Amino acid sequence: MLRKFLFLTGAFLLLALLFNAAAEPLVRIVNNKQFRQDEELAARDSIPFLFIGSSRLNKDINEKQIPGAFKYSGATETAPYHYYRLKFALEANGDNIGFIILPAEIGVLAFNDLPILYLGSYWRRHMDFMEFARHSAHPYHYMGIGLKIQLIPFYQLPNAALFLYDVMRQRNAWKEYQKESWDRYTLYEQFLLLNYIIGRHLSYEKLVTPSGKYYFRKILALARQSGKPLVFIKYPLSHDYYEAITGLEPEVVEADRLTDSLIRSTKNAYLLDYTHLYDKRDELFLDIHHLNKKGRADFTQRIRDTLQALRKDWHGRSKGNL
Repeated sequence: MLRKFLFLTGAFLLLALLFNAAAEPLVRIVNNKQFRQDEELAARDSIPFLFIGSSRLNKDINEKQIPGAFKYSGATETAPYHYYRLKFALEANGDNIGFIILPAEIGVLAFNDLPILYLGSYWRRHMDFMEFARHSAHPYHYMGIGLKIQLIPFYQLPNAALFLYDVMRQRNAWKEYQKESWDRYTLYEQFLLLNYIIGRHLSYEKLVTPSGKYYFRKILALARQSGKPLVFIKYPLSHDYYEAITGLEPEVVEADRLTDSLIRSTKNAYLLDYTHLYDKRDELFLDIHHLNKKGRADFTQRIRDTLQALRKDWHGRSKGNL
């Protein structure tokens, strides 16, 4: 009986290992875009402006219109993810990086586990799951996720399939009804979309988390250590979204003041606050927190001109300290 049990146990473990090995290349394909970003970043001879961010960066700024810009980002990423991206960038190609541009808007101190669930084989290369868990509101949950991703790469495949199916279903529905700008929707449609988007933002986890605060401070410490100039951008928000989110989450306003004070107390950091840049300019928004093509073009030009001015200012400061 014991021999049969040992044989079956050994056979099960062998099959699990074989399946694990076979799944690894498939998982890498799913994560290919992220791996490719790493390789491109490491191979660049010069990166005058390194942009790190999430969908706000992807939607609001056209980096191709900014000479020397490199975009290093992923959807729904916040301060913990930004820290690990920054850490890798400095280790892989720090000598060739000039300015580091990071987000500082409402939501940057949030955290959700979707990226590590459907991009687990990528994030296990960069993220210290034990450290993250110790500074999160749910340590055992994230320790468990980290352990499963480290030991079982194919663990993420069902999660990825379900998530991507949900995303594509919602995206197709959105495209069917999507209009050119926020002002084109009726008041009823705006009400529905506003509540839907805010519901999604609040359903993952609170917009202010212990891990968000911890890693935001780590970003500043890492940047100070590197001596690189930092630029924090607070991306434009529609008036409707700002009023709704600050009303539902009063802690957001206090957290916003905290990030501002931390940035302003950092010697090599600039803060660009564009939160209310397009207040009541609904024709420039695609939805309540992303710009449309017209808004993106205007905002990209503004960022490009501002970064060029900051670059001159930084070089002037550096010469003055010689």
